[in-house]
Amino acid sequence: IEQSGLYSNQNTSGVVQLNYGKLKSEGDWQWHIRYMHVARFSVINEFAQNDIAAALTSNFKGWDLRLRYSVRPSIWVGTRLSKVSSFVGEFKK
Repeated sequence: IEQSGLYSNQNTSGVVQLNYGKLKSEGDWQWHIRYMHVARFSVINEFAQNDIAAALTSNFKGWDLRLRYSVRPSIWVGTRLSKVSSFVGEFKK
């Protein structure tokens, strides 16, 4: 693919994630925090069907925080906060 213009230097992606906890027993907690940097011409498979930024699969960077609580050994509830922005231009919905 010919890369030119605004996106010409966007060919590297990476994710760093820190996890803590397990959801094996009732009352267990689990959290993770993740920083994502997903460039225009380098899409990580995990983001191909991404729920962090609507239908956005490339050209974004930002944070994702998840917190989960085990109600029973096979049932958990959770919450999530994601803050992402695009490298070039505005998000299109």
